[in-house]
Amino acid sequence: MEPSEVQAALETEGPTQESAPDQPAAVEWSDADLKAIVEAVIYLTDEPLSADQIALGLKQPAANVGGVLDDLVAEYGKSEHGVTVREVAGGYKMSTKPEHHEASAHSSGI
Repeated sequence: MEPSEVQAALETEGPTQESAPDQPAAVEWSDADLKAIVEAVIYLTDEPLSADQIALGLKQPAANVGGVLDDLVAEYGKSEHGVTVREVAGGYKMSTKPEHHEASAHSSGI
């Protein structure tokens, strides 16, 4: 999903926003909502997205998105999760943890 696709989807589904005609205003979400939205974006994308791409698509300061990504990397790094959020190819991607690949392959017939 390209940043423009993220932005277009959010413009039709996101909270109401007011902006000058030539400059889009930042969309205001709670910290929890922003974290959930960033998580959904990196889950849905086929290609890794950089923090800057996500920030642009969500109309958020890059520092806010970077902090959310750091939180998600830490959260999904915990042993109770079977998936991880990691930085790869200059962007962020959600994937299964390597230690669970074999078990996932065995369960593919389910």
